[in-house]
Amino acid sequence: MNDPNILLKRGLLAISLGPFLVGLLEALLVGADPLFAALFYGAIAALLGGLLLFISGFLCPKKRDKALTERILRLLATFFWGIPALVVGRFLIFRNYFAEHQAESGRASLLAFLFALISSLVIYSLVSFTERHLSARVLSFSYIIPLIFIFGTLAFLLRGEEVHGQAKSKSFAQHPGGTILIIADTLRADVLPFYSAQNALGAPAQVPNLAALAKEGLVFENSYAAASWTKPAVATIMTGLLPRQHQAISKKALLKEEHETMAELFKKGGYNTLAVSNNSNLGSAFGFNQGFDEYRELKARRYFGAPQSATNLSVYNMYRLIRERYLPFGRRAEYFYQPAEVVSLEALNLLDTRSDERPFFLYLHYMDPHDPYFAKNGASYARVATPFPAAAMAKEMYGAYKDEVERLDEGLGALFAGLKERGLWGKVQIVFTADHGEEFAEHGHFYHGTSLYEEQLKVPFIIFGPDIAAGRQVTMARQSDILPTLAALNNLAANPMWAGMDLFSGTAPTIHLAEEDHQGHELTAIISGFYSLIKANKDNPRGLKPLELYDLAADSAEKHDLSATEKYRSTADELLRYEKIFAKGGSAAEEGELSPETAAQLKALGYIE
Repeated sequence: MNDPNILLKRGLLAISLGPFLVGLLEALLVGADPLFAALFYGAIAALLGGLLLFISGFLCPKKRDKALTERILRLLATFFWGIPALVVGRFLIFRNYFAEHQAESGRASLLAFLFALISSLVIYSLVSFTERHLSARVLSFSYIIPLIFIFGTLAFLLRGEEVHGQAKSKSFAQHPGGTILIIADTLRADVLPFYSAQNALGAPAQVPNLAALAKEGLVFENSYAAASWTKPAVATIMTGLLPRQHQAISKKALLKEEHETMAELFKKGGYNTLAVSNNSNLGSAFGFNQGFDEYRELKARRYFGAPQSATNLSVYNMYRLIRERYLPFGRRAEYFYQPAEVVSLEALNLLDTRSDERPFFLYLHYMDPHDPYFAKNGASYARVATPFPAAAMAKEMYGAYKDEVERLDEGLGALFAGLKERGLWGKVQIVFTADHGEEFAEHGHFYHGTSLYEEQLKVPFIIFGPDIAAGRQVTMARQSDILPTLAALNNLAANPMWAGMDLFSGTAPTIHLAEEDHQGHELTAIISGFYSLIKANKDNPRGLKPLELYDLAADSAEKHDLSATEKYRSTADELLRYEKIFAKGGSAAEEGELSPETAAQLKALGYIE
């Protein structure tokens, strides 16, 4: 016990063994790779603790009292167990048992503290037992174990990640073609030049590939989303049902099997059904893979090249959150989602590897221009880092958003070029739309999911392909109309449960209902003619008024609420009566559990606080 380096040698073990056990325990609870988790936690503690001990070696006397040294080692072991146990325990309890309800934050912290306290007492006793029953010679070599943690973690991290290779072109000259549904996440209509030459935020993005598609196809000028965030909006596109019917409206909600999806309809019609999904809200865990023969889910890249299951671990996610919130210079799109060029490459690879000669239905989900917005000048803006930007930032953030839209267009250009190279252009129907828009302080807030104003609901919608005459359609189109329209174009059986209609039937829709229940906002928008009525729950976090009415013909920016004026009261009442014509809901909502990996990805994208 007179070794002057005893604190460093034995302290390393005392410091790193506790986090090693915490990592192992968490991995078993959340389904992460237990070996990586244990090594990763132990290595972090060994590196931080080693630095602490090295510094203490210079600050403290070399000769130490044996009893004092033993107490220091016990306290170090207890501290480096207790702190990770408290942090990880609080993270898991709050997420898994209290569903991240802020009202339960205190209870989660208290339970985690009690767990950390009790288990720390156990660790202190175990270290005392070790001190008494293992020889000093054995303990003097204890620093070797933390080195194993460090080098074992490095071995995991140096294994590399999946690399997306180049597509190999295949001829489809004799192929019957198919239908391609493209959904761009968070793309508002007026950022595109063929929808608006200018808006209050500035000029539109330069999108030559989308502009060419719009020129050759049919553009619906007044297309509306069913909700202002991804899951309910895409569920409406895929089922032809309103959110109140399909009930895929919460973070954990499933797209239930009883609802026939677009993929299932095409599959029944003899199509090979394929998808490249790029948003965690639309994972197979939530039922969005229903009807697809192949459903490729792209995953965000992991820091350090860690294994995929590392995203289940709380400490890894804390590092990720700190890095993405406080180190903007280190942000890169692929750590949030796979960029457009990767989606296009995967789509072409998917087509090239098919041996099936049936017509295909292909669904592609592009995440650009969802935040973070990466400006061409190197700046970036992320909801996870700045959830409530100042209104003065609107134009600069919109500029970065436009840069993202232009990157989306480049990725789509690669897809379109690949289709032409394969002889598919002109043989396939291409449907291009978005799930919802984005706001830039037009009504005091940014991003999406907490309002139903025009900047959230007006989305692009283009149909291009054989027998589709180029032009522009000024009548209303809704996300619930996409499935009935595609069914009619491809001679597929209609479903009487659909809320939408065939847009080529000669009859156009005249009223639209958008709705959502998201982050404490229970919202309904009813749009008919030139009027938009928006209802909100009284206790909504954003402070939206319970009732707003706008004359879109005279006030397209929705700046002048008319709901309180006597002149327009009858219009509001009439729109409220129109709500009754919509279905009152299908079956009850069904929820699944968010995997830690999915929860982490949604947190990075700002969907979970």
